[in-house]
Amino acid sequence: MGSDSHPATPSQHAVTPPALAEHSRFVQRIRRRYAAELPLLPPGLPRRKTVTELVSTLREGGRGGQRAARGAASGARTLAVLDVEQGCVMDDVTLAMSELAEATLDLALAQAIADQSVRHGQPRTEAGGDIEFWVVGMGKLGARELNVSSDIDLVYVYEDDGQTDGSVPISAHEFFSQVARGLYALIGDTTDDGFVFRVDWPCARTAIPARRWSACRCWRNTCRCRAASGSASPG
Repeated sequence: MGSDSHPATPSQHAVTPPALAEHSRFVQRIRRRYAAELPLLPPGLPRRKTVTELVSTLREGGRGGQRAARGAASGARTLAVLDVEQGCVMDDVTLAMSELAEATLDLALAQAIADQSVRHGQPRTEAGGDIEFWVVGMGKLGARELNVSSDIDLVYVYEDDGQTDGSVPISAHEFFSQVARGLYALIGDTTDDGFVFRVDWPCARTAIPARRWSACRCWRNTCRCRAASGSASPG
């Protein structure tokens, strides 16, 4: 017996896949908070260079350094979408997230040093030379394995003792410890714009001299660590 019904073609049942990442409260919050910044990110994985360029664009548009850095953190939403909806390789996600952290650390470090230098000048050795400074990423940041929800573990290391050359001189230790606290505030403090990264490490608000860092070599060998910002690697 015949039938007037016909099998439906695939196109008749085609349904646009749901935007799964948009069910995440984290993604929803980023989308609402950074609606103006998200279109400025180029397609694909956010990288260190593209994040730095985005921050420059935001600053040229009148946003302060802290707001610009938090706008750069909107790249985390892009990574969530690539991961959940497009099956991005995990190694690519964690590398891009780590580079996002490094880019924002570079920007925050430059701002924190500039803020302290206005009053105190630059730290100098007894011979008058520059004193190097490193922001050392530990754990997942040190191994470049950050995921979207990771916090960052930091240690701040300066090369040598000395004193600043500004109108209000202070020791190199105090200068770099103030830089560390300033960077911590720029990255980790929560404001109306949210925060860039959670910073979770006992040394995250002070700086230590390189001689102490070198003395911890046995301890460092049990951890994953790498200079994430500042000068070249302290070794």
